Amino acid sequence: MDRIRVLMRYRFTNAFSAAPQAEREKLWEEMGRITEKWTGAGVRMLSSWISAAYVDGFDHYVIWEVPDVDTVQQMNHDWDVAETGKYVDGDYHIGWAPPWDSAEA
Repeated sequence: MDRIRVLMRYRFTNAFSAAPQAEREKLWEEMGRITEKWTGAGVRMLSSWISAAYVDGFDHYVIWEVPDVDTVQQMNHDWDVAETGKYVDGDYHIGWAPPWDSAEA
C-alpha cells in the first residue's frame, strides 16, 4: 500500500488564551512529545500553514505522510488521550492514492 496522507486541522480555543502561562507551556510540551512519537513511528510532516483569523483564533493545518492505517489509528488515539482536549479543537481528513504522475494527466 502507498503511504497515506493525513490532513490535520486544529484550533486553540479561548480556554487556551485564558489559561495560565504554565498550562500553555505544558500543552506545547505535550504536543512536542506527540510529534516526536509520530516521527519515531515513520510519520513525516509534509506541510503546515495557518489560515485566516477567527474570533477564537487561527486554524492550523498540517499534512502528514503516514506509513500505514495502524499508525493513523495510533495518531488519532494519541491526540484523543492527550491533555489537549480542553484547549484544542481539531479533526483529521485522511486519504490515500497512488503517487500522481503528471505525465498521465
